[in-house]
Amino acid sequence: TTYFGNLRPEVERRILPSTWRELGVGLHGTILPGLTYRTYVTNSLNAKGFSKSDIRSSRQNGNRALFEDFAWTTRLDYTPMPGLLLGGSVFWGDTGQDQLFAGKEIAANLRLYEFHGQYQYRGLQLRALFAQGHIGDADVLSAELKTPISRRIVGGYAEASYDILPLLFPGTDMSLSPFFRFERLNTQADVPSGFTPDRLQNTTVINTGLSFKPIPNVVIKLDYRNL
Repeated sequence: TTYFGNLRPEVERRILPSTWRELGVGLHGTILPGLTYRTYVTNSLNAKGFSKSDIRSSRQNGNRALFEDFAWTTRLDYTPMPGLLLGGSVFWGDTGQDQLFAGKEIAANLRLYEFHGQYQYRGLQLRALFAQGHIGDADVLSAELKTPISRRIVGGYAEASYDILPLLFPGTDMSLSPFFRFERLNTQADVPSGFTPDRLQNTTVINTGLSFKPIPNVVIKLDYRNL
């Protein structure tokens, strides 16, 4: 019920590996009216799970997690006016987890950040997100994993939707929202020398469809994706 389409945006699956959960501790609160923060220290990712297409399999999810490397994540959100949300977040942490890669122990530091914005007015909803990550020791990781691991992964999307049902049936609690989303992402933006980037990972995704909610907690979806 939280996103349009039957699959999450590719940027939120391959650059930001949602749904993402780790063991750790954090704080959250309000700095100023309309300005909130969240900050956490958790176990980090495991670089053994990196691939040429994403970093998704490096999530440990708290299940038999290696906890040799810590990570820090923080997020700020600002609501300057009703319906408008602007924010950003940063992840920083080593991902080597004291393992050997190509016969050596490396940090494999990952710096990941994103900026997001959302605007809602009556039935209209606009949303945009940009994300970029920088992977350290990509040459060693590529040699160990026998696949080109890029030093930089990048992507973004813009999305628009409109709930048309209140126009047809004023006062209804149901919603019917046509949506359109355009994405660009590249997980092979800066491959180490000696490795050939996979051009198929530099892709454009167009997603359009309908979401029908007979009640807020139930959604029926129909969508088309071209990538």
